[in-house]
Amino acid sequence: MLYQSVLEVERENEKLREENEELKKLLGTEPPKPKNCRMCAYFIQHYVKSGSVYSKTNAGHCVHGKRTSSKKADEKGCQYFKLTSEEHFYYG
Repeated sequence: MLYQSVLEVERENEKLREENEELKKLLGTEPPKPKNCRMCAYFIQHYVKSGSVYSKTNAGHCVHGKRTSSKKADEKGCQYFKLTSEEHFYYG
């Protein structure tokens, strides 16, 4: 029973990989990744403390260059945008 479920998932993954390869061929390149501040290596996330818990806000600041500037996490990236590592983005 479990073995059958695993086989079905593996078949579905293989189909999705094939579709992804076909799309790459049609587009000619990898699809563009979103460029918002939250995904930038220079963006420092701001948090608020409520009791003993810290929560992310939709604010932060940019540390590219000599000056820091306030940014919103979902703001469109600037000319200095540098994609952060996925580990930082998802777990940081």
